[in-house]
Parts: sequence; structure tokens; C-alpha cells
Amino acid sequence: MTKIPNTFRRGKIFWFRVSRRLPSGNLFRPTVSLRTDNCAEARRRAARLTARFEEMYMRLFGSATRRLAMDAPDATKIFKAEFEHALDQIEDEREHASLEGYEYGSFETFLDVHEHVYRYLAETKCSGEAPTMDDLLVRYPALAPRTTALVHGELQRLGAIWHTQLDEAAGAMEAQGLDTDIFHLDHAIRLRFEARLAALREYREGMIDPARRFAGGAGLSKPIVQPVPQPTPPVVPTEPPAADIPLSPLAGMSATEFGRYFVEENPKLNDHGSRKRGARWTEKTRSQFEAAMRMLEKSMGAKSFIELSNNDLKQLLDHFDRLPHTHHKTPRHQDMSLEEICQEAASEVAAGKRDKGSIGLNVPTLNRHFRFIRMAHDWAVQRAPSLTNLDWAAYSFDDHRSARDVRDPFPVQLGRKILRLPPWRGCAGRSKRFVPGRELFHDAAYWVFLILWYTGMRREEACKLKTSDLSRHENGVWYFDVNDTDTGRVKNNSSRRWIPMADELIRLGLPQFSIAKKNAEGDVLLFPELKAPSRMLGDTYYRLCWNKIVAHLNEDFSGVTLHGIRHMVADELKDAGVSTEFRADLLGHTVPGETEGRYSKAARLKAMQPIVNQIPVISSTLQPIPHNSQPIRD
Repeated sequence: MTKIPNTFRRGKIFWFRVSRRLPSGNLFRPTVSLRTDNCAEARRRAARLTARFEEMYMRLFGSATRRLAMDAPDATKIFKAEFEHALDQIEDEREHASLEGYEYGSFETFLDVHEHVYRYLAETKCSGEAPTMDDLLVRYPALAPRTTALVHGELQRLGAIWHTQLDEAAGAMEAQGLDTDIFHLDHAIRLRFEARLAALREYREGMIDPARRFAGGAGLSKPIVQPVPQPTPPVVPTEPPAADIPLSPLAGMSATEFGRYFVEENPKLNDHGSRKRGARWTEKTRSQFEAAMRMLEKSMGAKSFIELSNNDLKQLLDHFDRLPHTHHKTPRHQDMSLEEICQEAASEVAAGKRDKGSIGLNVPTLNRHFRFIRMAHDWAVQRAPSLTNLDWAAYSFDDHRSARDVRDPFPVQLGRKILRLPPWRGCAGRSKRFVPGRELFHDAAYWVFLILWYTGMRREEACKLKTSDLSRHENGVWYFDVNDTDTGRVKNNSSRRWIPMADELIRLGLPQFSIAKKNAEGDVLLFPELKAPSRMLGDTYYRLCWNKIVAHLNEDFSGVTLHGIRHMVADELKDAGVSTEFRADLLGHTVPGETEGRYSKAARLKAMQPIVNQIPVISSTLQPIPHNSQPIRD
């Protein structure tokens, strides 16, 4: 036990535990993670749980009117939140399945295995002893032998799964603004597995439709397990249909105006600075939604959004098929209609100034734009049923590329060629970074590309780093802490990770740069020069630095993107024999199974350090930062 009453530590995290004898004489010992390593916060949380424990105990064991489950509205919140999260995880798993040596062999096998794993966990409430093969053969006689073996393997960690779900269920309840009543955790755990099972079924039926998530539960599968007997059954009902709202407030709204209204009316999409709620959309997702609505408005002309018709969608698709890949990358395009941009691109193709292959948006981008527009329109239709229902099925397109072919890996030789440009060799001044000269500045233009190369981070993950995100562990390993901060969020739960710093970054002086910046300016952004009022940090880097790199070496960038660096890292480490699990940990992909990658961060740092050092070194000719150098201030 720690000095804080009713707590103990597992690693750095505080846990709450209290013991009480049941009327039967058995020991009742509820245990739940306090989800913090901060002593003061742990003391507050433990005090709250301790203060409520006796009341809860009496309600459960000393009263004839026991409540063994959450109220239906609270259960609905938990179910829907996990359903959405599960769909995102399945999509991540699909990308992960393209890696060689995938644990399940194929993505379909993964879906088969986890459908039965989640069913078992929901039916048994994640309790009891791990099932034997005979138990599973009796329970699921129609399963193929290999699938049964994989299900059996997953369920052998039943104790660890329950322990993990206890922690995650408490977090899910906090995220929905619900009290973390330890006697409701069992119900929440079961609901979350039912939601995962429903998401698997939804995914398999090809009905991945973001608009459904804002339809009050419409279309979501109901929990498969009979509820615990109680006065109010814990079923997950659909919300009653929203009343038809008057059309007058919407009648004059353009697509962009309606988009802003839609986001404001859906609190789950925007946390308005409240990090406790955790918005479903990151800044990037919101900007993509706004771009889709803005292009729809340019295509529709003066019509209001609620007048959207099938002919408008057909016209928008025609514009998308004729737009250049570089649309809206120049300020000129902001005030041009889509038709004007398309005609300009066609003229450039005819004059030989543009490659015909650069015309037309790719399938994933098309699908994303139409999904966003449909999401907003379906939301409006539900509130005003008199609006026209549109043929959305005609605007969902299959992407026949395999996940590994979506982006080309970044050539190692191109990486070396980039480092011969002025930002790394000497430039003419801070405002002339790509003009050769004798000055060298260690800022975002210098470091971001190197960090991406030697870590495999996503662009925004690297650009939003704070000086406090670079640390040296007590075991001596320098590492990056990639997590949600006030400078930006990460893509999903799997993206929260520690990445050991490659020896080459240490040799070049990145730790020294971070320490000097922190000492001079406090706990701030590592690259404050990327801050912009209306853009994400990664977008600023792309505009100020990456576009100029591409302009200098344009002939070398056919089919190559900045994101291709992540594919390069994955391919190089695969060729070096690094396991799928370690590659997933490094890149922030979902790891198969329930418990891998969640614990022992310090131990994994030691194991991961030699792995990052297997990424090809392209900067050996660069000189390290002089010891007397100072960080750049804006």
C-alpha cells in the first residue's frame, strides 16, 4: 500500500482497492485504476471513491432495491461511444493486415476470430476461467479448426482482459460524463463488448456510414446479451425521432454555413477547448469536413444546402473528376469556382504544362468528401423529414488498391538528396532557407524531416512536439512521448506511444536543442514558428517547408509523398526482420489482441532502441549542433 489510503501502485499508476466481507463471508475486494501517476490527483480520486464506497456497498448488499446496471440513457452513451471507436479500430486493423507476417493471416480471419471473442466476452461478462478448446467446440461447433484455435489463444488471457477492461470501462464512463460507479463497471464492460460485436457486423455488411452515428442510435445493432434483472432493463434503445425543426433558420444557409451549424449542434464533434470531453473529431477531420462543404458550395453555386439534389451530387462528382490534384493549393483558387479551376487545369493539360494523370481526385478522397456531405444532409433530414432523400449509394466507390499499394515508400536515396539542400548545408538567411549560403538554422525546417525519418511519426505528431515531450528515462534512453497535449491530439488510442530516439538524432544534437529551448523559454512548442491562427502545425510545415523541398526536387517525387516515410520505415524494418508487433508499436498501429503494447513502456524502450537504429542513416555527413548554439526565437 502507498501512503495514500486505499491505494497501491502498479508501475507508476495508482490503483484504488478496498476490502469488505460479504454477508456470505466471501471477501469483496473491488479494484479499479485511478488512471493517474500524480500523487495529488490520486489522493483526490481515492478520497472520492472511499467516501462513496459505503453508500454503494449498502445499495448493493444492504438494500432490497439493488441497481446492478446503469440506466438506459447512460448505457446508450457507453454503447454508442464504443461502437464508433470499434469501427475506427477495425479500419486501423485493415491497414495493419497488409503487413507481411500478419498474425491472423488475413483480415477476414481477424473478423471471424474477434466476432466470436467479443461474443464470448459479452456472454460471460469477461469473467470466470479461460475456456478450454472443448468448451469452445461445444459453444461454436461450426467454427473452422484454425479459427477456433485463434479464439482459444485470445481468450487464454481472460484475467488480463478483464483487468484491462475494468480500467478502460472506467475511462469510457468518465469520457461520457458518467460517475465511475464501481458497481456499474461490470455492466459497462459487457456493453462495450456488445458494441464491438455490433461494429464488426456493421463493417462486414458494408454499411460504414458516419451519418448513422448521429441518428440517435438508428441502425446500431442492439446488445445480444439478456440484461441483468432489474427495475429498469439495461437495453440500448434508440432515441425518439427528433422533432421536425422549422426550415426557416436553414433555408438561407449555404453549404459552408450549414456545416458550421452542424458542428456547433453536435457537441461530440468539437470539445471547445474542454480536453476532458474529448471531441470525436480532430482539427484535421474538422478541416476535411469544412473543405468538403466548401467545395459543395462552389459546385452548387447560390443554392442553399437544404436544396441539395441528386443532380447537384452528379455535378459535384463531375467537378471532382476534373479537378487537379493541386486544387486550392494556391491563393488564386480560393475565389474561383470549381468549374473555373477545372477549365484552367484542362487548358494546362492541353498546353503540355500539366500531366493528364494529375487530373481527378482519388477514390479515398472522393469517398471521404461524399461521406462528410451525407453526414450533414442525413442529420438535417432526420430533423426535417420533408427534405429530399438522396441516392447516396451511387456515390460510394470501391478502392481496388491493396493497403500496401496506396502510397509508395519513400526512397532512401531521395532522403539523402533532400539533405543536400540549403536548410541542412547552409542557406542565405532565415527568410532565404532554400538559397545556398553560409548560415545554418536549427528549427522546424531542419529537424522535422529528420524526426519523421528516424521515428516514422505522422507529420502532425512531429510538428506538435513540445520540449517536455522529449525526455530521458531513468534507464538512460532518450525518447519521444507521443500523446494528446494542448498542442494537438493523436489519431487514436494506438497512436499514444513512447518512441526511443535514434542514435543519429542524439548525435546531431536534438536533445541538446530541446533542453536549450526549454531552459530559455520554458515548457513550449519545440517548433513555435509553425504556429498559425487557422492551420494545424503539420499543415504549416507542409506549406512553408515541404512544398519548397518538392519544388527543388520535383522530378524525383513521382508517386512519393511525405507520408511515404512511414511506409519506408515499415518496409525497411520488415526487411530487417523486425516483428510485426514492434513495427506496430513504433508506428502507432493497432496491435492484435487485447493487452499487447499497453504495459511496460520502460522495458519496451530498451527493446525498441536497437530497432529505430536499423532505420537507414541518411544524415551521416551532417555536423552536430555546436555546444554553444542557442535556440531560435520568434
